[in-house]
Amino acid sequence: MLLVARNADWTLSDKDFKFGKTVTFEDGRIHLNKNGQVGNITSGTITNGKDALILVETDYALNGNFTNEGNIHFVSEPNSPEDDTKKNLTINGNYSGNGAIKMRVNVEKSPITNDKVIISETATGNTKIELANGPVGLKVRTREKATLVEAKAEGSNKNAFSLEKSSFGPYRYLLSTVNENGKIKWVLEQRFIGGGVGNIVSALSNSQQLFAHTYYDRTGAAKNDQGVWVRLGHQRKESQIGSSDSTITSNSTLSHLQIGYDIGSFAFKNGQLSYGAYVNYGTDNTKTQFIGESEKNRSKLKGYGLGLYSSYVKDNWYLDGWLSYNKFSNKLFTEEGINKYDMKALQASAELGYQYNIPVGSQQLAIKPQWQLIYTYIPNFDVAGFDGLKAENRHYLTSRLGVRLNLETAYQFKPFVELNWIYNMKDTAINLEDEKFKLEGNRHLKEVKVGFERLGLAKNAYLWGQVLGRFGTDKYREYAVQAGISYQF
Repeated sequence: MLLVARNADWTLSDKDFKFGKTVTFEDGRIHLNKNGQVGNITSGTITNGKDALILVETDYALNGNFTNEGNIHFVSEPNSPEDDTKKNLTINGNYSGNGAIKMRVNVEKSPITNDKVIISETATGNTKIELANGPVGLKVRTREKATLVEAKAEGSNKNAFSLEKSSFGPYRYLLSTVNENGKIKWVLEQRFIGGGVGNIVSALSNSQQLFAHTYYDRTGAAKNDQGVWVRLGHQRKESQIGSSDSTITSNSTLSHLQIGYDIGSFAFKNGQLSYGAYVNYGTDNTKTQFIGESEKNRSKLKGYGLGLYSSYVKDNWYLDGWLSYNKFSNKLFTEEGINKYDMKALQASAELGYQYNIPVGSQQLAIKPQWQLIYTYIPNFDVAGFDGLKAENRHYLTSRLGVRLNLETAYQFKPFVELNWIYNMKDTAINLEDEKFKLEGNRHLKEVKVGFERLGLAKNAYLWGQVLGRFGTDKYREYAVQAGISYQF
């Protein structure tokens, strides 16, 4: 038997329907509604044509082999509450097709309520499942799972069903298969991918790094003469941010500019004590992407700050310290628009170094061991749309232990190489939606610097520069070029 809808609405209600060998819905809208009871259509084969739409309004059974080339929508009964997402479509036979099924999943409820397709025999083909929900939508966090389809495992194709769309706001849905008691089940579960959460972790990390520096970074091994200095740098950073079930790649481009003035210098206990002040300006552009997702998230950071420093040099050793207060303005670009938020950071550094000179022919090889501690305090900050976000730590401590080797030549050009071990004592991480998102691979870093100290450009003007690389685990990489210039009165 051929049933032709001809673009009309057909409602199969009140009674069960039995046909001969075949029944085909060619086009139009077919309502499966038996007034709150379980309805039945029985036929050898039942076909939903590519131009037809079946509306499942009550629990219904299709008794026979079913082919779906069109669309099936689970919908509410007329005059029923909007939230009745618990309809079953039972197919007592084989299922095949390349059509689509729209199913409702209410993730706000616990346990989850959802529509379901139950197939007594095998499932083949490639049917797309469209997820839908009523007033709540799918942008609600859940850790529960929902079985959308089940069929006989033997003879079924695990790719018979897949999701039309998987991402909804900050959440991604996965449809996986589970074999259980001779059945194959297509199970829906949710992952939090929080578009932009990786950018927030990167901003938390970059705010600690952008203006941090060493004694030699600032001075270029200059003498403690009163003057003005400028330091600038450009840096590329590659890292990963991990959670319990996902990984985010992060790529940042950072630039900084520092301008300082040596306010004064005087003799103190057979050494020289100097002090000064400086200003900071820096930028950061970051792109992040969840592995397995196509969407990329962008963010921009601008930082401003003020700092004070002081150095004490005596014979072959030095003690250096600085204190800096910085404010960061962040822009997070999301599907909903631009999300702006601010961060602040207070940093303090203490560094101790020594110099050994070893004769190398007519020249001297200077060996300069160093140890530095940097403390960073970042107060709590809020980001709109990320309710409950909290940095796991507000206090950070970074240790740097290393040695610089440079050749004390008869010329002004003094090349050097420096090796450091950097240890970040606490994780850079945030907690959100009961999930921890942590910067991976940066707890222990190996750093290599190559450059030159104090190259004379003109009378009282000097230049220094370096390139560096930092390497951690989990694909953590940093590459930078930095330069400084000073003019001494």
